[in-house]
Amino acid sequence: MSASFPARPKVPPAAATVAAVSALALVAATLLSAAPDMPFANYFGAIQPVTATLIVVVAAAAAHWILQSKSAFAVIRPEYLWRGLVVACAVGPLFAVPTVIADIALRFPVDINAPLPGALLFYPLMGYVAETAFHLVPLALLVVSVRLVTGQPPRGGILCAVLVAVALVEPIVQASGTFNAATPGLLDVFVLVHLTAFSLVLLTLYRRYGFLAAFAFRLAYYLVWHIVWGWARLQFLF
Repeated sequence: MSASFPARPKVPPAAATVAAVSALALVAATLLSAAPDMPFANYFGAIQPVTATLIVVVAAAAAHWILQSKSAFAVIRPEYLWRGLVVACAVGPLFAVPTVIADIALRFPVDINAPLPGALLFYPLMGYVAETAFHLVPLALLVVSVRLVTGQPPRGGILCAVLVAVALVEPIVQASGTFNAATPGLLDVFVLVHLTAFSLVLLTLYRRYGFLAAFAFRLAYYLVWHIVWGWARLQFLF
């Protein structure tokens, strides 16, 4: 008579996805932490990259739990996964086109890009940092606030107002020059308008297809803007 073993409990797809992305972020921070040409100080200040990334992944995990359990925002929607990824990877690069044109016409600072090959790890890592700081945490806080006031997750007009409010966080921070040197006023206006549209599309993808599609949208944008054009701009503009 063969011995039977209890079946291993299945890990929910959402938890597995968050764990995998968190692990990859920590690996990237560890590998890049000793690289002198990675501009971590522009974003983390005096905090060591691995420590800062650990704080980010814990905050992201908490925000994901709130949004997954307290609202209709999902980490991953298996039934829409491939459709969401295709849409994200098709639309993301299109948003890089006006940014490249603005760079040619108005010039972002020369030192905004991390150099290759480290950029291939740096930008996915910073993309997750950006998503956590600009979208996940503010969205989770607003969802909790709405639930405390109304007793239910945001819907309808309230949900639209929440998404608009969250969409404004990143453009306001970026246009304020928090992370970069002073830029021309017209460029700040462009950043404000462009990143607002970018964030609204990203949050719509998140709401419809899940966070994984929204993150893929940002990475597709970064691939063109920060990596491909990030290399080319140094050759042709400076």
